[in-house]
Amino acid sequence: MKLIKWMIPLALLVLIFCIVSILRDNRAAPKNAPVKIVVPASQKATSQVTLYFGSEDGKFLMPETREITGCDGDQGSCVRSIVQELVKGPATAGLVRLLPQETELQAFIEQDGVAVLSFNTELCTRHSGGSMPELLTVYSLADTLATNFSYMRRIRILVDGGEVETLKGHVDLRHPIAANFSWVKPEHGGTAAPGEEMPPTFIDEDVEKESPGDGMQPTFIDEDVEKKASDDAMMPTFIDEDVEKKTPADDMQPTFIDEDVKKETP
Repeated sequence: MKLIKWMIPLALLVLIFCIVSILRDNRAAPKNAPVKIVVPASQKATSQVTLYFGSEDGKFLMPETREITGCDGDQGSCVRSIVQELVKGPATAGLVRLLPQETELQAFIEQDGVAVLSFNTELCTRHSGGSMPELLTVYSLADTLATNFSYMRRIRILVDGGEVETLKGHVDLRHPIAANFSWVKPEHGGTAAPGEEMPPTFIDEDVEKESPGDGMQPTFIDEDVEKKASDDAMMPTFIDEDVEKKTPADDMQPTFIDEDVKKETP
């Protein structure tokens, strides 16, 4: 009996001590403390994207599919991640990187289907140069974005937030560039881009003038192009190539259809 009398108070003391400890811990812990969950990189959400790099012979674009992170959030983050992957270069043998390693995407905005991309100056200053490498660089960006974002059919390239005429003196960047899959190697899905409205303009005279596409032939501006005077609006129209094409100063000179037409005017 005496032992029981001693055990009851002792048990009560232990119980009181436990309650006090619990209350003290609750007061010390901040209310609504945020819980930080660390997700290992291997468990982050990935997305499958298609990237276009150059072929080893420097004549075509070729696709590479890979899993990347950064595309589970907003559109801008995904575009940045995709451009970073293009800068990293290909993982497949036989493909080559087209954007310089020092290239950085400074800003991005999408306006009515046009992806406006602003890069640092290294995109131009570190570029290898040459008409075909420059052309493939531009279409690497345009085709990659059009493939992964179906509504981004054209791109506009800026440097440090401002307009730029070319990357290295060849492809005219003063206007938006439409995606064009005719530059993709045929056995890898190369085809003319439907509805392309603005084929590229080449500014220099040494650009190769044969395009692997069909009706999407680029426009070339060089010294070999016949430069007709824009103010010669009244020049007669000749259908037969044998018709003499010299006209007197008479603005009302008749139009000749074939070589049998009498060339004397009343």
